[in-house]
Amino acid sequence: MGGVAVNRRLFSLDCVKESVKGVFAVEENSRCNIEAVTIDSREAAENSLFIPLPGLKTDGHNFVKSALLNGVSAALIEKKWFSKLEADIVPLAEKKKASLILVDNALTALQNLGKNYLERFNTLVKIGITGSSGKTTTKEMLASILSVRHNTAANVKNLNSEIGVPLTAFRVHGDHEYAVFEMGTNHPGEMAVLAGIVRPHYGIVTNIGKTHLEFFGSEEAVAREKADIFKYFTGSETAFLNEEEPLLHLLKENIRGQVILYGTKATAGFEGYENHGLDGLIIHWEGLRISLSLCGQYNILNALAAISTAVHLGISGEDIKDGLERVGPLFGRSQVLHGGITILLDCYNSNPGSARSAVEFLEKVEWKGRKIAVLGPMFELGKLSESEHSELINFTLGKRLDAVIFFGEEFRHGFRPAKTEAADKNNIFIKAEDFDELKNAVKKYLKKGDLVLLKASRGAELERLVPVIKEI
Repeated sequence: MGGVAVNRRLFSLDCVKESVKGVFAVEENSRCNIEAVTIDSREAAENSLFIPLPGLKTDGHNFVKSALLNGVSAALIEKKWFSKLEADIVPLAEKKKASLILVDNALTALQNLGKNYLERFNTLVKIGITGSSGKTTTKEMLASILSVRHNTAANVKNLNSEIGVPLTAFRVHGDHEYAVFEMGTNHPGEMAVLAGIVRPHYGIVTNIGKTHLEFFGSEEAVAREKADIFKYFTGSETAFLNEEEPLLHLLKENIRGQVILYGTKATAGFEGYENHGLDGLIIHWEGLRISLSLCGQYNILNALAAISTAVHLGISGEDIKDGLERVGPLFGRSQVLHGGITILLDCYNSNPGSARSAVEFLEKVEWKGRKIAVLGPMFELGKLSESEHSELINFTLGKRLDAVIFFGEEFRHGFRPAKTEAADKNNIFIKAEDFDELKNAVKKYLKKGDLVLLKASRGAELERLVPVIKEI
């Protein structure tokens, strides 16, 4: 994740210092106007602000010197790091005419900076979208609809985290009428932080599933966390909720504002849909025939969430149709890669619900050749990991698939007993615990004319199989 290049004035250094409650350690070039915020020292440039954040393998403070050498105009430094870095970075900052601002916590400073920046835009309509799955697609759909006639800002790709949301805030400028924020969370308390930054006027929850259970423990806890997107509602805001959500009652219970349900029954004017398999979907709504290039029945609800919100915002039917038809597949989300072997690349994320939906889609899609599912691990399930992976194996039993290849040690416990039952039902089950084993299994089994689903959590990097498959 890098910085956000905007090439326009965001704020003065004094404004930065005030927003982050910081103090100058080095005050140079104090009249500088910050035009970009970056967390990547390689993107450091004149008139940019570098914010060093902790990562999984290293800390951004180790790259403050690099940022200064690359020409950054200012950098935040956590006070606990300053004594370690002072001898190196203070003389360099003075030489480069760059300012250093001391803060207690760099991430909190980034978030406060994003929050204070957004507060400038009094007429901006802010929309927040969250959910266990479908939030990125719904964000793309709604942003595309709004962009037909209105200047609209939105997250790039899925910059939806406690880091990504404030970075997205800096993409907003005075000409924007709408800003659509995808808001993701994987630890308790994060959604409240994101809601505090964005303060959305409209909030959408796509669904609640078995995601990040390692940190939340239950779907009910996930629902309560997602419901915090409405935490700062004051009564005039509006929530859009999926009518089919089993935990709808938990999402609704503390909302201060209007609640609008969406779905196949609740969305006014919905007249059904046509499923054209890998070629996408046709939605019939208000007498219009809307062609979606996205495949998978699950995208109907994403579209209905966008439609219901857009209607409430006063967007015309023709603009809704136009906007939806502009949306193309995103990387790793039901992405169809045609070739000698056709690949359904759905490896950006996986949880028990989305994995089942992907398998069901593969089973039902019309295809002349063989259909094979490659299912990788579903991460962050905590104590439920073994049982959920076993249940996914059992779910595939008897499905009209030519083979299922399970990748990862997470499937180890449920595989052996299921393999015997699979043989009785004419399923072929193959297991691979490391990537080399997976590559060999794929090379050995796949052939021209096959349709292959690749489904796994992001950390499995199942897209590594794509070049392997293309060479078969």
